[in-house]
Amino acid sequence: MSAPGDPGFDGAVVASIAATVRAKRLAAGLSMRALATKAGMSQPFLSNLENGRAMPSIATLYKIAGALGVSARDFLAVDEPATIALVRAGEGPLSPVGDEPTSTRSRLVAGGPGRVLEAHAFEVAAGETLGTWFEHDGEDLLVVLEGRLLVEFGDGQQRELGPGDVLWHMSTIAHRWSVVGSPPTRLLLVNAHASNPTAHGG
Repeated sequence: MSAPGDPGFDGAVVASIAATVRAKRLAAGLSMRALATKAGMSQPFLSNLENGRAMPSIATLYKIAGALGVSARDFLAVDEPATIALVRAGEGPLSPVGDEPTSTRSRLVAGGPGRVLEAHAFEVAAGETLGTWFEHDGEDLLVVLEGRLLVEFGDGQQRELGPGDVLWHMSTIAHRWSVVGSPPTRLLLVNAHASNPTAHGG
């Protein structure tokens, strides 16, 4: 989780996420303490998030979404509906992948609430990590643009990918990534949801 002053901290995005988390918590009839307990985090941590003092990691959003029974991507701001959307290189909101200090950041380059597709770009520098196990709704399409990546699955399977390799899998299978060799490593992840997702995912 990043805070004001950290690279990639976007106040507008953080404020939007904070407001949405609070609104969905209240709609679910949960106190801050109850949601924090249900999501496996501390109340001060959740308070900082709801008050816009920290940018939550993707892993954190998954935990909160699961506790509330909603989709993690419901927390991500999106522009007005459009038939064409262009995101220039280096644009798009950044979020840390995990809660570890070494976590790399994911850049949302397409999609959001109400969209079937959601795409994230990753640039993993030396010393950065890619989070822990993830399990959510939909289908994942992973493209390695630079470097090498090991993808492990909860059933014991694993695949090592190199530049140009493309991996598809159901997102409901527990999965995690780790860099093989020396960074930099660049990845593009496209997640496809049901057209009207209501379950946990992102």
